[in-house]
Amino acid sequence: MRQMGILYLYELKKIMRRKMVWISMAISVAVIVFTVGGPMLDFLFGEEGEETLYEAFLTDRAYQQALEGRPIDQTLLEEMAEGYSKLPKVEVYSGTEEYQTYARPYSAIFHFVRVVADMRVAEALDWEADEEELYLRRQAALAREADSYGLTQEEKGFWQGQEEKFRWPVEFRYKEGWWRLHDCLYTIALLGILMAAVCLSGVFTEEHARRMDQLILSSRHGRQTVYLAKFLAGLTFGPAQALVFTAVTFLTAFAIYGAEGFWADFRLARAGFFPPMSIGQAVLLCYGCMTAAMLVTAAFVMALSEVTKSSIGTLSTVAGMILLSMFVNVPERFRVLSQLWSYLPSEFTAVWNIFNPRMVPLFGTFLLSWQAAPLLYLLLGIGFALLGKRAFVGYQVSGR
Repeated sequence: MRQMGILYLYELKKIMRRKMVWISMAISVAVIVFTVGGPMLDFLFGEEGEETLYEAFLTDRAYQQALEGRPIDQTLLEEMAEGYSKLPKVEVYSGTEEYQTYARPYSAIFHFVRVVADMRVAEALDWEADEEELYLRRQAALAREADSYGLTQEEKGFWQGQEEKFRWPVEFRYKEGWWRLHDCLYTIALLGILMAAVCLSGVFTEEHARRMDQLILSSRHGRQTVYLAKFLAGLTFGPAQALVFTAVTFLTAFAIYGAEGFWADFRLARAGFFPPMSIGQAVLLCYGCMTAAMLVTAAFVMALSEVTKSSIGTLSTVAGMILLSMFVNVPERFRVLSQLWSYLPSEFTAVWNIFNPRMVPLFGTFLLSWQAAPLLYLLLGIGFALLGKRAFVGYQVSGR
């Protein structure tokens, strides 16, 4: 066991000492900061005399903080509707004085109405404020979504039970930092999956390329022990990378937008099916799913690199899968295939797939997407480990 620990630490140090790892991490951190901190860049490079995105953010934040704690009830909806009723009949109204004076203070409420009722802008502008109708519109939007996903009666019954647990009306909270974390997740997760492939595709192929595998075979700690040490080191690097990405993302978002709003209702940010939860709870759940996706990606990359004996081939395969998932969409009517496709790490890290309302039956109960996918990843990770071990041990025995 002591020798195993020494080999594990040695393999982990080998990964961390690669220049490619540090270059990739530096690039990734820069991309994350630029992705999350877009308004700050506009603040630095915006044209003089015009309202920059950062200045617009400061103005909107002040308006939202003025609404802090107010229930989005009939009174607030009527105030919002009155402000928007003063807009001139023009196609682009955001630059008008009427919008800046009367409507903009309620723009966050207007956005909530559009999200929760699935309204287009023109429809929301003509909508007559009615709290009860807004609730009914939400129910109608959920019914349409249930039909589009082809949910079974059992699934519809489950989600109806969850919907009955929600409190209405929703209380408004400023939550821009948490919203930004939610909004950037997909981009950051794809970056993390790609960087995991870049950093780990050489864990096994390096010895083959340098013909060092013969020394590993001749040592008393060869084959299975060395394989386990390498594989565990790679698995450690996967979630560690996810932790670094998460820390950089959170620090950047909170530094620019603030950390307020953890307990804000998730309905302020998203429509659709999900249990009663705050946006902070939802974001933590999403970044936990990103960690699981990067962990199974690490296992897949190492197993594939050992099977193919090619780091370039492995990296190309992962990059190709990411591109394929971005451009190929499996129709919802092919339920099983569509559901499995949504569990691909590069697909699952999209928030709309983490909160996919389709469930997985298992031993008389149902698993939600964020429960089923990590369980599947665990089984796949074990399978990848066994596949890589077989290729590693077999090559050491008969590859020369």
